[in-house]
Formats: sequence, C-alpha cells, structure tokens
Amino acid sequence: MNVRVITKTIGRLLACIGVSVYLLAVHPSQAQFGMGMGGMDSMMQDTITKRGLDAYAKLLGLDKEQKETAMTLLEGNQTATRAAMKEFQSKMEALAEKARDEGFGVYQKDMPAISREMATKFEGLEKGFFDDLKSILTPDQVEKWPSVERYRRREQAMRFGFVSGAAVDLIAVVERTGTRPAGNTEFDETLERYELDVDRMLQNFERQAKDAQKDVLEGGAMFDMQKIQGMMKSMYEGAKEVRDTNRVYARQLAGLMPEEGRAKFEAEVQRRSFPRVYRPSHTAKSLDAALKFADLTPEQKESVSALRESYQRDLAPINSRWARATEEKEDKSGGSMMVMMEGFMGGAGPDDPVKQARDARKDLDDKALAKLTDILTPAQKNRLPEKKSAPMNPMADFMPDLDEEEQTDQ
Repeated sequence: MNVRVITKTIGRLLACIGVSVYLLAVHPSQAQFGMGMGGMDSMMQDTITKRGLDAYAKLLGLDKEQKETAMTLLEGNQTATRAAMKEFQSKMEALAEKARDEGFGVYQKDMPAISREMATKFEGLEKGFFDDLKSILTPDQVEKWPSVERYRRREQAMRFGFVSGAAVDLIAVVERTGTRPAGNTEFDETLERYELDVDRMLQNFERQAKDAQKDVLEGGAMFDMQKIQGMMKSMYEGAKEVRDTNRVYARQLAGLMPEEGRAKFEAEVQRRSFPRVYRPSHTAKSLDAALKFADLTPEQKESVSALRESYQRDLAPINSRWARATEEKEDKSGGSMMVMMEGFMGGAGPDDPVKQARDARKDLDDKALAKLTDILTPAQKNRLPEKKSAPMNPMADFMPDLDEEEQTDQ
C-alpha cells in the first residue's frame, strides 16, 4: 500500500470519527454512520419518526383530525430533513474530493462550518415541527406537553448507549412487552418515579452534549483525539449513571410483576442492553422457519425440534458470557464508543474475551445450521431464510433494531 493510499485511508477514518463525534454531540439519535462518507441518507434516521409521532399522539390524546394534521406536519418535516441530509452528503462528498487533492487539513478547516450549518438546520426543523404540533392542541392537551418533552428526550438520548444498558427506556420495554400489571398502584408510581429520575439525568446529558457541540464546532475538538477522549469520558460517566438507574428500577419493576410477565420484561431489557448479543441469528431464524414447513415428515419435525431445543440451551450461557465480557470491556475502555474506536484500530486480539465469546457463538451457529441442513431435503433447504450481510453500521452493535421491531409488531 503506497503512502497516498495510507494517507487517504487514515483521512477517511478520522473523518468518520470526527463526524461521529459531531453527531453524538448534536444528535445522538442520528449517530449511525458507515466507514465511508457516502450514503448518509440511509445511515441516519429521520429526525422525527412515525413511531415517535404515534407516541406523542397517544400521550396528548389527539383526536382523528388532529392526528391527520400531525401526520401532514410530519411528512413535511421528513421531506425537509431528507433534503438537508442530501445537501450535507453532497458537501461531504465535495469535501472528500477536495481532500484528495489538498490533503486531510481541509477537513479540519471546512468541516466545522458545514457541521454548524447542519446543526442549525436540524434544530430549526425540529423546533418548527413541535411548534406547529403544539399549535393544534387544546388547552387540556397543552398541559400534557411536558410528557412529550420527556418522551422526546428518551427517544433521542436513549437511541444510542455510550455504555450497554444506558439506551434502555424501561417505559418502552413495559409498553412493548405488555407487562404492566393491571390495577397495581405501586407499579404505576414506580414507573412514574423512573420517568422523572431518568429525565433529570437526560437533561444533564443534554447539557453535556451542548457543551460538546460547542467544543466540537468552535473549540477544535472534532479532530483532536485527546479532546475527543476527554469528551467521551464525560459522556461515559453520565451514561453509566443512567445505566445504573435503569438496573435499580428494572429490579423494582420486575419484582412487582407476575412471574410470566417478569421473564418477558427481563429478557427484553437484556436484549436492548446488548443488541448484538441477543439479536436473533440467521441460525435461530432458520430453525424457527424450518419448524413451520408444512412438508416436514414426523421424523424431520422431531429432529428439528430437538436441534432447536439443544441450540437454545447451549446459546444461553454463551450469550451471557458475551454480554458480561462486553460490559467489562466497556468499563475498562470508557464506554461502547471507545470500544468501537479500538475496533477500528485493530485492538481486539485473540485473547480478547469479547472476541472469544463471539467466536464461540459463531461456532455454535455454524454447527447448528449445518445439522439443520442435513435434516432437510434440498427443496426445503432452498426455502430457509436468506442470510443477510452484516450491517456496515458499526453502531448496530450498540443499539436495538427499531425497524425490525416495527416489522415484528405488524
């Protein structure tokens, strides 16, 4: 590899880190980036989503006409957001082209101004949407507005976790799992306390993000690794406080649930705390799909059922080991973001406990899938789910797949 290629590769990596620091400081919910500088539209979610709007409507008690108006507002906001994303992408592509001719220094010189412009646009789009939404409310609904503000803070700040478990919104977990015990006043009061306690922490986190934004855009921190590390350490400490609060309240809420609901709730908390570990594998999906084949013989069905049972039994301790190793590595490194950056630089050696657990999981998956294909006929094998390529988004290791949840819920 020649010097020019090495320089270009390093430049792209640092540019990625710079953009990620900016996004985490300005819009944590949009901190989804790839290793290239193209395709930013597909790598960042819309600032305000249909999922979020549905939640606002429920909290405010919008009627049918208000919901239709709110949806029109959302569509306008999303159109403007995508246009801003496209403009930003074009500017970044032009900047990359300029850097190829003039060197990496153009990123340090030009990116802060581009980032400031993007920050201003996004803040304006978001403020405009919420001002318009608030304008269609009745006086009684306006009184409920603080609950929307609290939801919005959770929606943004808990999209990505600087530490595993910090991005878990226990209110959303209760809603998704349907585990709120009917008529349990103590449970309801505990959940309300959680909402207020975690909101105070998220407001502090928001203030930290604003300070970080100022440092990134004005203080030259975007490409200063020492400043980036200091910023990450501060955010890590705030995230760890949220994680620990989540743990305390998760135990309290689980203790107030019937046994069946408690198991569902705890499994969902764990899944959201360690998305990569507990995301259903291709092997798990294949086993589930195979059991639904109408043309399985009784012997095949018995074999596939036994295989899935043994796979799930062996999977549980491996996943627990992987989650534990992930948490220990984050605490040692200073959070998931620092772990990810270490990964960019090839920091995971063969003795890394996270790598060892991940390799053990891959070995289990590969062996179970091979056994499954041995059981099935060629025609049945062809009907198994197609294996999807690993996401190019490294943040996928640290955040639940909300799009997958929406598809599951439909």
